[in-house]
Amino acid sequence: MGGFLIFCTRIVFPMSGPMFDPKSGSHAAHGDKPQAAPSRDKAPVSVSGTVDAFTFSFPRPAYGTVQITWVTNHGIVDFGIPANPFDATAPGATWQYTFLDNIPPAVYTLIPPASATIRTLKQIDVTFTEPVTGVDAADLLINGTVITTNFIAMSATNYIFQFPEPPNGLVTVAWDNNHMIQDLAASPNAFAGGSWYYQLDSNVVYNVRINEFAAANVTGLKDEDGQESDWVELFNYGTNTVSLAGWALTDSTNHLEKWLFPAVSLGPQQYLVVFCSGKDRKPVTPNGKLHTNFKLTPNGVLLLLNAETPRMILSEFNPYPNQRTDYSYGLNSTNGQYVYFQFPTPGATN
Repeated sequence: MGGFLIFCTRIVFPMSGPMFDPKSGSHAAHGDKPQAAPSRDKAPVSVSGTVDAFTFSFPRPAYGTVQITWVTNHGIVDFGIPANPFDATAPGATWQYTFLDNIPPAVYTLIPPASATIRTLKQIDVTFTEPVTGVDAADLLINGTVITTNFIAMSATNYIFQFPEPPNGLVTVAWDNNHMIQDLAASPNAFAGGSWYYQLDSNVVYNVRINEFAAANVTGLKDEDGQESDWVELFNYGTNTVSLAGWALTDSTNHLEKWLFPAVSLGPQQYLVVFCSGKDRKPVTPNGKLHTNFKLTPNGVLLLLNAETPRMILSEFNPYPNQRTDYSYGLNSTNGQYVYFQFPTPGATN
């Protein structure tokens, strides 16, 4: 058995008959004894299935030839009396794949996000889908011109281009057609490039605030998993729809971009509830539930909502007061004061 793969983290085995107790260590990609495996060996980390079909999951092996073998003392037997052991050396019991990397790198995230209306534009933070090489300050064109004055390689996937701010209005951004960006495959895959734009308006005003939050939600609002996660409610008290793409919620002044919003918008006089569960979910589909990558605590800590890069703080609790079980804390719509609410109103007027 053999073949070509472009993605390999799971193998499904249909057995010829019912078998007993296959275990994660029974099978290895690239090797024999997983507990003493060299770096290219990938012992499965989980196994699931029925008595005659099993799925072994494992870390992705290195590109190249992937040998599939079984450990010597696998312990797999059938249900016969007496039991017959599985022959791990029989024809077809071992095989290999050729694991290929033929997927070119792409842009994973942009800060600010493409197509956003923004107040300032002095840098663009680009993260690729995989490590790349050949990135250069001259690769990014702003309004058709190379204007990057400072280029920072944060990692093999993350690069920052800094430049003088262009004039207000439509700002086009494109990769130079002669860039040399490619991945690290044995036969490198070239980055395809592309373009996007921003609407730059230094006078834009963001009328969005943290309107209410619950940091000790025990029996209140449930998320889509049926769990009582803590939550933060945003409210757009302005008259224009605001794109939240690239905005951030955080509980740390040292990490203002701790959790970035995906490409979602908040219409005038609308509310948005974000669960602070640590689940880090960013759906952009209608009715999708957003989840931060951090949790709140009943003991007063920092909570910030900030926009754009460089960051502009729009709502700040530094710190918020200690919270009460199943109470929320938010802005009283009558007197404009932040108070506790015995009956929280996520997604509605306080």
